Amino acid sequence: MKKKTLIVWTTVAALGLLLALPAVSAAFTAQRIVIPYTVTTDKWWSGLAIHNESDSAETYSVSFYAEDGTFIAGDCVTVQPRAMVRDALPAFASDPEMIDGAASVYIRTTGASDDTFSATLFVGNTAESQGFAFQSYRSEDYEAFAIILCDIILPILPGGGS
Repeated sequence: MKKKTLIVWTTVAALGLLLALPAVSAAFTAQRIVIPYTVTTDKWWSGLAIHNESDSAETYSVSFYAEDGTFIAGDCVTVQPRAMVRDALPAFASDPEMIDGAASVYIRTTGASDDTFSATLFVGNTAESQGFAFQSYRSEDYEAFAIILCDIILPILPGGGS
């Protein structure tokens, strides 16, 4: 009888743990910038500058979504304290040829961070008019569920997202 009771209680405890597991929050605060629209075509080009405003080096993950919602992998870039990196937008993609037409850009810290950063998108026209514009963005807190190790994403708990 003792063995049967122990098995029942062990089963109840295990089931309770499994049911409670999704309620346990492994979320953490990270920083993110979303640039909703960029363009790279034969007549338009986009560039990106990422500025680390903190006192220590920071690694950022850059990824993209094409106009139709297709995910486009990007690269990670480490920026020294108070420094910036800048390049043509396609240079931040794992495959620069994938950046063709309109895309949105997501720049995230690769782990927990309260240190804000900024980014500037600059867009130019290669036509005779030679138009040029830029827009600056400041990072905001967001609830992250995974640590980004450059091209590898490790979920902390199943069912997390963002």
